[in-house]
Amino acid sequence: MSKKTIKCLISGIIFVALATSCGSLVNLVGSSGATSTPTNSSETNVQAAVTSAVDEMNNTAGSSASAASAAITNLISPATLSYATVLKRFQCESEDQSSEVFSCFDTGTTAGSMSRTGTLTECALTNAHYSDAEVTGSFTNTVTHGGEGFCGSGDYILFGKMVMGRDGSNAVHTHITGDDGMVRTYTNNKGNLVTITRTASRTTSFSDPVDTEGDGIAVTVTESNDELLVTLTRTIDDIEVHNITVQTMDGSFEAKDENGDAITVAVTKPVAEITVSSTGTYRYSERTITSGNKIVDHNLANIRVVFSVGDDGLTHVAGTCDPYSGTLTYTAHEIEDSGAIGREIGTGQITYTNGSATATYEGTSINVHTRPCH
Repeated sequence: MSKKTIKCLISGIIFVALATSCGSLVNLVGSSGATSTPTNSSETNVQAAVTSAVDEMNNTAGSSASAASAAITNLISPATLSYATVLKRFQCESEDQSSEVFSCFDTGTTAGSMSRTGTLTECALTNAHYSDAEVTGSFTNTVTHGGEGFCGSGDYILFGKMVMGRDGSNAVHTHITGDDGMVRTYTNNKGNLVTITRTASRTTSFSDPVDTEGDGIAVTVTESNDELLVTLTRTIDDIEVHNITVQTMDGSFEAKDENGDAITVAVTKPVAEITVSSTGTYRYSERTITSGNKIVDHNLANIRVVFSVGDDGLTHVAGTCDPYSGTLTYTAHEIEDSGAIGREIGTGQITYTNGSATATYEGTSINVHTRPCH
């Protein structure tokens, strides 16, 4: 690779690798560089990258907020998807825009299981940072080995009871989107239509619950992100500008350092410690990622970016969408034509303090602006 090409890649990637390499980005949208703004976009490549990374973390955190809710519903949503709740959460204008099938079993041959399939059609997103934001798509969430009494009296679950597990097995929550994914659309401040299609499959397990009161309700529990595979495709006026894959794994991969010398990059699946609320549906009051990595491959730019939590972890608190406190660090590598992971081409950090983010890439400040939060 020429020095000119390496310089181009260095200026054009960040964190979740949503900035493309110079060549492909020029072909798609006529702009290049991490701090450049693609044609018709309302944010720079750096802003788009960081935003998408935080969005996916929020989705994962939303899953543990109430394991019965769709990840897309995020942290502040109730643990039910009845029409009235959907109307409040997504501002659906009519009952025809939403539907659900829900079942939960505390006894019998299927004891400890829950299944929820929800479908939304052009429902407006509340708390949207952008105009005309709406969501369309379907998802299915399931629970197995939910603790005794975890089925609520309505279409919801009691999170603190669910995570206790059953018959010696850990509670497991899965989330999978429909074949067409969950599609968010909004109009940016330049008047262009932005579409983000998210297809996802995630499995989360809960272990080592602590029940200090002996009432079958966990006070704390450990959450493990056992499997994660997400594809995010973003278009502006029907032109694809970003296509990325997010995954987790335990293991390692071979790469190169910034000098081109061979290195081994070790990665682990994320683990979080959850403090459960003592009231209501016993959802979490605080969730801190203590270890682990997310691996992101940009399928247009041939870039891999690995992010990790800092020594202080990364904490979400109930009632907020974005991380409240903690640090994320990230390292970007090029992907060579052979498919091998190549040279390190950049590093950065995001620090959250009382819900506000300060982000840098290669020592330069960048902005963080999340997608519609609901």
